Amino acid sequence: MKEKMLICFFMIAGFFFFVSCGEETDSNSFNSINGTELNRTEMRKARFKPAPTVWKKSPLRPLNTQTWGPVSTGQTQCFDHEKQIECPTSPRDLLFFQDRNRIGTRSLTSANDGQTIKDDVTDRLWSRHIKEDVTWYEAKYYCESLKMAGKRWRLPTTAELRSLVNYGAVDPAIDAIFYDDIDPQSLSKQFWASDHSYFKSETPVNDKEMYAAAWIINFYDGFVEYTSRYNTYNVRCVTEE
Repeated sequence: MKEKMLICFFMIAGFFFFVSCGEETDSNSFNSINGTELNRTEMRKARFKPAPTVWKKSPLRPLNTQTWGPVSTGQTQCFDHEKQIECPTSPRDLLFFQDRNRIGTRSLTSANDGQTIKDDVTDRLWSRHIKEDVTWYEAKYYCESLKMAGKRWRLPTTAELRSLVNYGAVDPAIDAIFYDDIDPQSLSKQFWASDHSYFKSETPVNDKEMYAAAWIINFYDGFVEYTSRYNTYNVRCVTEE
């Protein structure tokens, strides 16, 4: 019995040996070349390299969400659904939890010889200077080309730009440190922020023209909306500290 099993084993092994040594026909018309030898030769010559994306470190797009703790909005008054009221003093009052009673601070300091403004709450560094009357595309290019303080600058997300709004002020609705050297009237305008996540292209959808849009914030009063990227507004660049 054992002898029969050994004979069967050697017969099967011999069959696979002859099959593996047979000629292969290469599908790319290498007619007279043994396909197995060609593959082995080419494999010896090959120098495999990882895809460029493995080595190229590109920054991730920042999330358009708040990633920091409460920021004081600057609001010092309290309201009900109709009018201004005295601010409640007890957490048991439903109207107690307004911005006036929120825990938070506004901490803005000048940095880099006055070229930038540091927000210690959000840990963002802002350019003191602005560029006026540019499209969203021009604003994006301007920020990404900015060379200052050894940082990589970019267009702010909507959440980041909104953190600068001082809702206790108007015309402009922003802290005075931002217009020490700038005409306040230049700040009471719309500023560019992130691209709109839905209106990202101008491809017709359901027979309706879809225009590429981006978010803007009006620093006259802090109003947020979106508009065509080809309109012209102001821009203030941001980076992480």
